[in-house]
Amino acid sequence: MQLSLDVGLGLDACVEIGRKLAPLRDEGVLIAGSGNIVHNLALMNGQAPAGRGFDWAERFRADIHRAIAGGATETVVHYDQFGQDGLLSVNSEEHFRPLLYVLGARSVDDGVRFENDHIELGSLSMTTVVFEPAAA
Repeated sequence: MQLSLDVGLGLDACVEIGRKLAPLRDEGVLIAGSGNIVHNLALMNGQAPAGRGFDWAERFRADIHRAIAGGATETVVHYDQFGQDGLLSVNSEEHFRPLLYVLGARSVDDGVRFENDHIELGSLSMTTVVFEPAAA
């Protein structure tokens, strides 16, 4: 099943939709969100070192990683609290929203791992966040 993004919804509503989808995990359904933690096409730089972001992008990515790892979903939802770092990194919310659906579907016991975790062209990340059920 594919969800469309309703940009008319608040970011908290995206998390709530994820919470409503969470029981599907018990039925073996994989819940995936395709988006970006850092996504600023206007500031991409082809001369940026491979795998390295602008300072603001690296700081924001690290802050969001800490929030996700610590289960602080509200911190992720309110990314604007990171000031200019957050506003530059999430200058297009439709690319950030898929993460919120997935965070809502997360179980409190899930472990987390980050894959493909780097920034390209200074301002674009394609990090994959994987939530894994705790070992029985």
